[in-house]
Amino acid sequence: MRSHIHGATDFNMEKKLVPHRRQEGCCQSIHTRNCFLATGILGCLVIILGLLVLTMGPSFLSSMILKSLALSPDSARLASWLVPPVQAHMTAYAFNLTNPEEVMKGGKPVLQEVGPFVYKAVTVKDSLDMDTGDPNMKFDSMGSTITYRPRKFYYLVSGSADTTYITVPNIPFLTGLSS
Repeated sequence: MRSHIHGATDFNMEKKLVPHRRQEGCCQSIHTRNCFLATGILGCLVIILGLLVLTMGPSFLSSMILKSLALSPDSARLASWLVPPVQAHMTAYAFNLTNPEEVMKGGKPVLQEVGPFVYKAVTVKDSLDMDTGDPNMKFDSMGSTITYRPRKFYYLVSGSADTTYITVPNIPFLTGLSS
């Protein structure tokens, strides 16, 4: 009997023949082939979609923008154009001449800044003709042109324009007197 030492190899032992299995590479697997096929089809679809967007996208986008910005009689854009969501404000300052008597005698004017006077500007675009009662805003027969007559109103928001007196020199008159 032979004694076996743990870890030692018996060199006299015949090699066991293991039938050679054919190794499948990464490209030979059915899963890999399916993945390549799906990736190729998906890539082709993305390329076709990209070409469609590249060729037809700008004209489609332009038509959608023009359609949403049109001021047609029944559009929501017309309503926001007639009554804008933002109100315009105007701020004004005036210069008061504090020494008018000295200026009339040829002295140097002394001016004082007065204000600010803040006005809210309201523009009415759908006004009516007072004589006929017809609206001044009209669309042409094709709906491509709007004709209207705007009216502007200014409402005082801050400042006391009703009780503030301002003396302003009449420059053309003073120029005429000096020449």
